Amino acid sequence: MASIMISSIPGRSSRSNRSNEARVVDSSRFDIDIQDGNSESDWLVTRDGTRNFNGEPANKSKTGGLKVLPFLFASEFAEKCASIGASLNIISYLVFEKHLSLSDAANTTTNYLGTSQILTLFGGFVADTFLGRFWTIVVFTIIGISGLGVLVVNASVNRFKCSGRCEPAHGADKATLYLGLYLMALGGGGVSSSVSGFGADQFEKEDPREAKYLPNFFNWFYFMFMLGVLFGQTVVIYIEDQSWPWGFGTLLIILFMSLNLLVCIYRKYRYKVPEGSPLTSLARVFVASVRNWNLPLPADNHGYLQHDDDYLDHKNKVVLTNNFRCLNKAAVIPEGKTASERGRWSLTTARDVESFKMILRLLPILATTWFYWTAQVQFGTFTVTQAVTSNRKWGNFEVPAASLGFMLSTSVLLTLIVYDRVFLPIARRITGRPNGITSLQRMGIGLVLGILSMIVAALVERRRLKEVRHLGLEAIPFVQMKSFSMFWFYPQYFVVGVADAFVFPAQIDFFYTGAPDNMRALGTSLVLATTALGSFGSSVFVRAVKSATSPDWIQDNINGGRLDLFFFSLAVCSGINFIAFLLVTKIFKYSRYETPLDSANVEDKANEKYASRAV
Repeated sequence: MASIMISSIPGRSSRSNRSNEARVVDSSRFDIDIQDGNSESDWLVTRDGTRNFNGEPANKSKTGGLKVLPFLFASEFAEKCASIGASLNIISYLVFEKHLSLSDAANTTTNYLGTSQILTLFGGFVADTFLGRFWTIVVFTIIGISGLGVLVVNASVNRFKCSGRCEPAHGADKATLYLGLYLMALGGGGVSSSVSGFGADQFEKEDPREAKYLPNFFNWFYFMFMLGVLFGQTVVIYIEDQSWPWGFGTLLIILFMSLNLLVCIYRKYRYKVPEGSPLTSLARVFVASVRNWNLPLPADNHGYLQHDDDYLDHKNKVVLTNNFRCLNKAAVIPEGKTASERGRWSLTTARDVESFKMILRLLPILATTWFYWTAQVQFGTFTVTQAVTSNRKWGNFEVPAASLGFMLSTSVLLTLIVYDRVFLPIARRITGRPNGITSLQRMGIGLVLGILSMIVAALVERRRLKEVRHLGLEAIPFVQMKSFSMFWFYPQYFVVGVADAFVFPAQIDFFYTGAPDNMRALGTSLVLATTALGSFGSSVFVRAVKSATSPDWIQDNINGGRLDLFFFSLAVCSGINFIAFLLVTKIFKYSRYETPLDSANVEDKANEKYASRAV
């Protein structure tokens, strides 16, 4: 069946054949009048370029829409349960099973997370250029399963185990460990680059009846994301604490189940056709603008090269904006020369130029949101080691230290429900926008809450250190204090959970809708790039703090360190980052091409387009 699926899926034919096919059957080129005499069937074919499994324009009554979401959400739940179940507890595996120092284990964890997230850019490139989002998810899920298989071997083979006084992992043990981790990082990066975008592809943005579901989709997608995280933080981590081989083996089974859930209804999905390398298109714009530096800009839009389809449909002809005017020269047609005479690297279309500008306009937001994740990643590293010293008894059951993240997950889930059912309806009535507030406003609220979470974390650590000094445990690491309950960590987990519920869905919406149509997977990857930069930034920040403080704020013995001052310093840096974010949002004046279209704009423009055709 796999060979049939690969040959049938849109995007598997040659680029030239794909282009010709698009001009013949793509219903987005048809001018359908929405009048009283038109039948309902006129609405059933997608106009956004999505195809069914056989490569034909998708029938909306048979593909996509709300009916496929349970399978996509179940797949996302299983995938996130597997990936988070490994990553959140991996620091415990490194410290207590592989005997790495606390700082080395924390940096190994954040580097692993950062690599997984930065590889979303590679996954987005593969999806947009070669495989499409569906097959990218399938292929990289298989890679993730392979990585978990290697970790099962690392945790099971006797030669990799040690009892008593042990040296840190080295040689074949360390090589196997790193192979498993980074195969998982590659698999997770590829899946994360495409799964939210593939889900959004199931709704036609130009159909107001479907576009209205997009704000809810991103919200509920993150809900399932966090539900998988919660299951991973509780059930999976408990299994890992009992037996690491069984823990990793459980994750392998869950990830295999997610793959089966995804492919079992492959004929019901809508597929975006890969349109060639988006990075090559961006590079051509840059090179052509440099080569044409001395050419004068034409007085009107007629002097720019348009895409073939734009010549056929004048309504879609791209008008170049005045921002980044130097890039407009890439599309200038010199007098006396044809496009073919100029060559592909000396002349590009106006559409490609505007696509380049759209990506450029996303970068300032990327640059001012990544530090948020530098601060938040600490809840998966140092807070876990803090929790080891707390009283984690819940009746007769002792909660694993890494499972305290369930407080964060439940906070995110509750916030998403309240946001969707309470905040969003109120905001819609006040602003008149289908999505209530803009994605940038939602991000800004989350950034402020992120600052507050670091302050709360610093105050909680100060309270913990007070108890350490009272009991005289400054020189003894990782000793449980019965007088210090695990619920002291709840306030910081609650605040950061609310912050995450504001920031992450807003980032997905902003970068997905703000990217050009043929670069949506790349746009989604930029969301994960912010978290990747945050993880790598955490490693740099930890090293900087260790080298700048004497005595060290971050020690293997956390009872002798000053993590409270470390958290305060993160709060100060987060405040500076928020000021930069405000400046960026003020400087960039948004217009049709200068702002990523949020879901409200998508629906407004869809209604305008359909209404104008009716007239």
